[in-house]
Amino acid sequence: GKRMKIIDQNGYLELKRHADTEFPYLHLTAKIQTGSGMFTGENNGVMYGGGDPGKEQLHRFITFQANEVQVELTEGCWLELHRLPVGNIEVQFVISVFRSGSETSMSGFITVDGEYSLKFMEELWNEIA
Repeated sequence: GKRMKIIDQNGYLELKRHADTEFPYLHLTAKIQTGSGMFTGENNGVMYGGGDPGKEQLHRFITFQANEVQVELTEGCWLELHRLPVGNIEVQFVISVFRSGSETSMSGFITVDGEYSLKFMEELWNEIA
């Protein structure tokens, strides 16, 4: 399947579409180094949850008509994109993980370097559109 992966000095965030399912399930994974250690979160049953209004907002972000956008996903997961003045994009994320009946969530952010921002936006659009 297709995938979007962004890496910075603190870790990575990956959104990958399952190729062989009837529904457009996404596999969301992040690994972040913090002061207190390395954290990994993943949820492989996520779908895009923002509908057409969300796609319209994301399109406004991609075409530089807006400087921030929230990308709603199912399962209590989401991404929020902020365009920084230098052209980088900060991607905040929350990944909810369900283990043995309880829910934990992992949050953090990854910065997309300006020179990769167009490629990133195209990959993200391809994952959810």
